Amino acid sequence: MTDLRTAPSEPGTGASSSDLPASTGLRVRPKRPARAVLAVFLVVASVVAALTIYVRIGDRQHVLAVTRTVLAGEQLVASDFRVVSISTDDALNLVPASDRELLVGQYARVRLADGSLLTSGAIQPEPLVDGEKVLMSITVPAGRVPTGLREGSRLTLIVSPNPATSVSLEPVLVEATVAAVPRNLVEAIDGGATSTDLALSVEVPPDRVALIGSADDIAIGVLDPSAEFPGEQVTE
Repeated sequence: MTDLRTAPSEPGTGASSSDLPASTGLRVRPKRPARAVLAVFLVVASVVAALTIYVRIGDRQHVLAVTRTVLAGEQLVASDFRVVSISTDDALNLVPASDRELLVGQYARVRLADGSLLTSGAIQPEPLVDGEKVLMSITVPAGRVPTGLREGSRLTLIVSPNPATSVSLEPVLVEATVAAVPRNLVEAIDGGATSTDLALSVEVPPDRVALIGSADDIAIGVLDPSAEFPGEQVTE
């Protein structure tokens, strides 16, 4: 019997086993074009994102920020603003630094917090006082001021007439709107200084000025903006 390991190869039968290359044990993975394309896409996307951030950082504008807490209704002066540089964001409708002089003499429509960026909707050229109302100052002990009271709050004033100037001593309800509050309002309430008198600026109907001005006592209550006014006469 012929030994297959030593038998010579016959013509036409191919190379012998000794002529075949030795196996290395490594497998060659097939090419995957989809992965290559995805990798290239991720690299390009990263570059675009980096360029966008760089451009956004460089694309800045000078706008106005508030240098102090301005209460609603206060008239603005030049020192109330400072110029800051920020990335452009047209959605905020910020006031450009070039309009600084135009704002002097205008009025805060809402409370402006110290350091906040100024928006065009937060100011107005006219005073906040309603032309059909009278602006008055009333004094209320801090302990009788409801929590959350601020400019624009809708109030009911519980007015106790002065016996010396009024025939009826029944308390009267008067609708009013807060025009301004003292700067120490929060400190006075949080500090527990309940006996401290606080002066509130309120808008009232003209026909109630005499009643409020000569009142023996005034208490206040905050109304929901959409609630119906409970009436003028307090009933038992």
